[in-house]
Amino acid sequence: DLAKSLAAWRLLEKHGIRPATDLANFKHDGSCESIALNVFLKSVDAGMVCDYSFEDINEAREHGEGEIPPHQLRVLARTEEVPTWVFAALKGTDQNLVLQVARALTALNRTRKEHRNVLEEAEAGGFVPARDSDFDGVRKMLPSTRRVP
Repeated sequence: DLAKSLAAWRLLEKHGIRPATDLANFKHDGSCESIALNVFLKSVDAGMVCDYSFEDINEAREHGEGEIPPHQLRVLARTEEVPTWVFAALKGTDQNLVLQVARALTALNRTRKEHRNVLEEAEAGGFVPARDSDFDGVRKMLPSTRRVP
């Protein structure tokens, strides 16, 4: 998603790499699992995956699942943390419904198998309550931002 791509772009620039001119190709699509598999198969030189996906990839193979043998990929650097998935409600939405959905999402726990399946399908590591100001860091990454009241 856009926030993860911006975080990767900024990390590269922070280390003196200008993706637009220094890299032959920089794309930002695909699931974390497919990106990791492409790195493992040497179809690409490097890829950015979510930390929870990285952990899952190693754990899956240790439990006889997955396609990548454990501990074949390594972490080169970490991006700054950015919020990626946003669930929002329109003004005027029934507050009770909003609270129920928020409670259900924030109660998901990756250590519980039934919850982990839901989170994996959503390609999310978990959910936390957020305020608009929590996204100020992402706004700073954008070349031009306009705050909508």
